[in-house]
Amino acid sequence: MFDGKLIYLLKDKLTKEKVLDLMIDDLEKYHYVESDFRDNVYKREDLYSTAIGGGIAIPHPIKYAATQSKVSFARLNEPIKWDDKNMIKYAWC
Repeated sequence: MFDGKLIYLLKDKLTKEKVLDLMIDDLEKYHYVESDFRDNVYKREDLYSTAIGGGIAIPHPIKYAATQSKVSFARLNEPIKWDDKNMIKYAWC
């Protein structure tokens, strides 16, 4: 389920979108997700934030879109704004 290619220890201050795109780019690159995965992750975020508190977000698609069960993880040096109420430092996708 965990793959070293999908673990990101990020030093640069990035936006939510850049973090999501970085994680999704590699999930697509290694063919772990279907072609509509990115769109469905963004649809989920538009409907309801995936921030769960404690500096954590678990972005996921609105419908199942994986070809293999893999987890992508990002740790940010500085928290970033995820939604109107949450700053996150850790994301699992």
